Amino acid sequence: ASDVEIDFADDGNLDWSFPNELSRGHYAWQTKLLGSQSDIGYLDGSKSVVMQIDSTPSSAFAIVPSSGSVNDGIISIVSDSDGFESPVDISIAGASFSTGSASHRFTSEMNQYQTAAINSLTPGWADTATDRDWRVVEFSLSSSQAQTVTITGLAIGYTMFENVSGISVPIADYHDTMTQDDPAPVEIAIPVTISSSTGSISIAGELVYDYIMTNREFQVPNTLYPDGVINEIETAHHHLNDNSLLHAIELTGSASDGQIIAFRAENGNDGLWGQGTDPVTITQTSGSSVAPLNISQSSVEIITHSDGYDDVVVNWMFDVNWNWDDVESIRWVSTALDEYGEFVWPSVSFSGEGNSKAVENDLQIESFEVRDEYGRLLSNPFSTFYPYPVKSSNDINVSGTVRFQDASDARPQSTDFLVGLNMSGALYSMTMGQNGSFETTVDWLISTSLGSEVTLSPLILTVGPSGSTVGAVDTSGTPPQTTVIIDSSAPVAGPLQVNTPSGLQDAHGKVWDPTVPLSVYVTIDESEARGESITLKYWRGTSDDANADGIADETEYLSQTLPLSSGMTGQQQVNFIGIDVSAQDFNSPVHMYVEGTDWAGLTYQEGGTGGSAGASNSWASVIVATDEPTSIPASGYSLNTELGYLMAGHRHTFSMQIDEPNGVGTLDNVTIMLCGDGPTNVGKMSYDPSRGVLWAAPDSMVTPLSVQSQSVTSVVTELSIDFKISWDYVWEEGQSSCKPSVSILDDLNTVAYQNNIGELSWQLDNQFLAIPDSMTDLTSPMMDQVENQLFLRQGDEFIVTGSLLYAGSGMPINSIPDNLRVEASVIYGSQEISSDTELAEDSTFSIIVTLPDRVPLDPTMAVSLTVINVPGLGGSTANSEYSIVVDSRSPTALFDQLKYPESSLTIIESDMVDDVQVTVTMNDQIGMQDGPLQVSWVYMRQNSPVTGTEDSGELLLILEGDRSSSSEWSDVYQSRIDLTPANGMLIEAGDSISFWITSTDKAGNEVSGLGSESVPRAPALRIMEFLGEYVRSVSSPSAPLMNEIVTIETFWENTGKRGGTLVVGLYELIYEVDENGQSSERWKESLTTAQTPNLEISLEAESTSVRVTFRWEATSPGQPNLYIVTDIDGDGAIGEADFNAADIAIGGVSVVPPPPTDEGSSDSAIMMIGAIALIAVAAIGFLMSRRGNDDDVYYDDDDYEYEEEEY
Repeated sequence: ASDVEIDFADDGNLDWSFPNELSRGHYAWQTKLLGSQSDIGYLDGSKSVVMQIDSTPSSAFAIVPSSGSVNDGIISIVSDSDGFESPVDISIAGASFSTGSASHRFTSEMNQYQTAAINSLTPGWADTATDRDWRVVEFSLSSSQAQTVTITGLAIGYTMFENVSGISVPIADYHDTMTQDDPAPVEIAIPVTISSSTGSISIAGELVYDYIMTNREFQVPNTLYPDGVINEIETAHHHLNDNSLLHAIELTGSASDGQIIAFRAENGNDGLWGQGTDPVTITQTSGSSVAPLNISQSSVEIITHSDGYDDVVVNWMFDVNWNWDDVESIRWVSTALDEYGEFVWPSVSFSGEGNSKAVENDLQIESFEVRDEYGRLLSNPFSTFYPYPVKSSNDINVSGTVRFQDASDARPQSTDFLVGLNMSGALYSMTMGQNGSFETTVDWLISTSLGSEVTLSPLILTVGPSGSTVGAVDTSGTPPQTTVIIDSSAPVAGPLQVNTPSGLQDAHGKVWDPTVPLSVYVTIDESEARGESITLKYWRGTSDDANADGIADETEYLSQTLPLSSGMTGQQQVNFIGIDVSAQDFNSPVHMYVEGTDWAGLTYQEGGTGGSAGASNSWASVIVATDEPTSIPASGYSLNTELGYLMAGHRHTFSMQIDEPNGVGTLDNVTIMLCGDGPTNVGKMSYDPSRGVLWAAPDSMVTPLSVQSQSVTSVVTELSIDFKISWDYVWEEGQSSCKPSVSILDDLNTVAYQNNIGELSWQLDNQFLAIPDSMTDLTSPMMDQVENQLFLRQGDEFIVTGSLLYAGSGMPINSIPDNLRVEASVIYGSQEISSDTELAEDSTFSIIVTLPDRVPLDPTMAVSLTVINVPGLGGSTANSEYSIVVDSRSPTALFDQLKYPESSLTIIESDMVDDVQVTVTMNDQIGMQDGPLQVSWVYMRQNSPVTGTEDSGELLLILEGDRSSSSEWSDVYQSRIDLTPANGMLIEAGDSISFWITSTDKAGNEVSGLGSESVPRAPALRIMEFLGEYVRSVSSPSAPLMNEIVTIETFWENTGKRGGTLVVGLYELIYEVDENGQSSERWKESLTTAQTPNLEISLEAESTSVRVTFRWEATSPGQPNLYIVTDIDGDGAIGEADFNAADIAIGGVSVVPPPPTDEGSSDSAIMMIGAIALIAVAAIGFLMSRRGNDDDVYYDDDDYEYEEEEY
């Protein structure tokens, strides 16, 4: 066959081919020849080859597949036209034979040796295109004579069988595609496509499929829930031959919503499925967002099946997420695969069968229960008592469970749902628990509407964890609900009563005969549901005080319990058994109270009735004794007035004494009438000693506050009642004083009375008075208060502080009425300016007042303080003891040259700035601030202030103006001031001083006009200084002999405008060498200086050519070191510092040495004179350089005029 191609499974991919091109020939038959071995793989070859042969062999070539077995062949050789020149020797793959006697054509079949030689050849060409190796068969021809021959025909037959690999995958894919139907077809035809240009081919093979791998049936959960419980699917598989041939196991779930869940377990390299050293790799390839595989818990094990096969069992452990919404069904496919990915007959199972869903993430309320704090079930609507009452302050326990929709036992985790409690439309949180439970304790019923019904119902607020759910909803429908009645009305116990000849009367405070058993009654009232019983607790002072401490301890009480008609409403009277009091001492008490609850648990005490243990809490206390008379001692009254006043709103105390042998606790009522026993309730207040109750009628205008009792004797008790008089108490101006009265009632009878107690007369103080303490300026510049006045400027703000008192008694307020305010007002021209404020807790006040920004008609204005919003009929007295003065004009300054010409800052001499007398006249109607006048100054140079020269001072008041006069307002200030520049600078010509006043007037107004900072006084500075200095000198003779006296005339001048003196001296600087060769120097006075040390030269202002003569003795030959030394440091004497600063050298003097004692030649004399001259010139040069560039040496002119001084 030629150009054969085969495609298995008809997938368009060639699975096997044998092309004819490139000399490959037909499949199993080769007829193509090549003239050169190098042409193999490049040329297609031909049927014949022409060859030039001689004794040297020539070759042609053919190729056959190495996998083929050559079994026959034929070769044909043809000579040229004149026949073979000689026999041709032929070698086929090394096996030789000859044409023999053939003349023109030689044809020979290949024998077994020749075919065997071909089959023994090794591959000579690798055909990469077809993945085959080929043998290269050489046909070598030679002859003894040269000739041309042609191989005209070649045919090599071979047998070749090839196994085609790699076709299992396309066949398996085709098989898988064709078995997707359910059920799968019984037989499947595998298509094979064969093409060839000529010839035929035989195909043989085998398809092994039957149970080579077994996937056993497996079970899956019918419904998956996101309940946090790990889901498990177990699949089992085995290979027909060896489980090591199983490469992987897969479990795939195809959900009806399109989700694909795919798990995969891959065998280890050792093929032992985890039983060896190589682990099994378990992964998830799809669906991790909705059903993540728990790889750590998934496992593989080998289990022997009942059929004897060892199964590879995979435990697939996976979760289900909340973001997987309800799914109707899931088709699970379990498959084992070999190394080629091939599998057979997967096992299939289904979730979501029956009426269940495969995935369920909706929730619903499963149960709901409500119980009270006693454990009684309140959520039973089938009870005849439903709905039940509950105590508003008692707890209600609410609980229940949720489940997944229609699940029998699948519930969410506590973090995956949230149930709230809907209580009559208000939503409250609850606590989530395990197994879908929720609970809460309702302790907020007391905050709901009292007496109303409350409906309790669960409400699923969140399904699934927040933010990570898809499609999860509450499917509860109408949730269960329970109604309860909030019972906030406690049962009411009426007063304990005793039976008397006049009927039932309150037992409390009664004096009871000890010979009669104490029998008491009580009437209870219940609006909802009565309790089951009521108990009377009693304590007898003599019989039951076990510890003899006189205190009714709760543990010492005895009791009686009687039944009630439980569940009923309304009133019920109970009569307790009589109590034996025959053993009680005189005035011994019996304390009683009652206990019990209604059906909801509300006690009598919660309703404020029933009493409790202890004498002070007793519901009724009876005194066992013989009843004794009551009286009022005449001297036992007191009333704490202030100067005879009772202050409205102020706490006062009324005291009285009562003589009562049975104790004041047995009395029914004590009434105090502050203004006598009149027909109205005004001023009346009452006290019930038996109950300790203090009260007054609404129209009494008195508020009783508290009461205290104190034993004076064994039978006398003092009562002190605190009270306040109302601000609405009517008190007319000029009204007479009030006198109190008292009365005492017992058993409805008046047993004591006292009217018009004159020593307690009083009047009402209901007027306020605001007392100022200070006024403070709040606007810069802030002025201090002067006595009762404060000086301000227009537009200023000030604050007035003070305290509030009662006007009549002068007492401070200890209870400030609501909205009480203090107002400060000022009549500013024709306008009233006012401001008010509240009072502090200590009854002080601070009021800020802002003045108008304009000039008032009268600068002095009173500040009136008034109390406003005084409650009731109270009032206020205005207080105007403080005043303000508004100064609207700025003060002006006068530097009076007529009255004070020397101190009016006209001209200042520069050398006297350290002591300048300054006089300033200030003009201001109100006046300047008390104290010295503050001034400042600064030096000016080139019209600019000199930094560092700023300074200040003060002028004293020497003459105060008369403010009562319209023309003598002026105040005169004068002092001597040191105006020396603060930075120590030298005053130069053109410098000046700016001088101004910084003080303000009493209102803080700054100076305006001349003398203010903006227009300062600028006195002229006259430069006055002493500038005495040396000018020149003239020496005579200039060439003195040894020991000759030289006269030195010095000339001095003073260019300054102030005269002065200079201290000077003439000295010679001498250099000496001691016996040790050490040199030193010293100053030697001149003759004049020795006679007159510290010579003073007086130089008048602007003087010149003042002559001073010095005499000096020449003692050494040569140029002397003469210096004028002046007093530099100004101490009046010449000292070491002056010598060190000496720089005035006297030149032009050269001392001639004495002539030598021996006669010399004239040449020697001339040389000595020349040497002396040279030395003189050098000395003059040295001295001139020492003096400096600014000092000139010049000589006196005969025509020069000068002033001569002799010294």
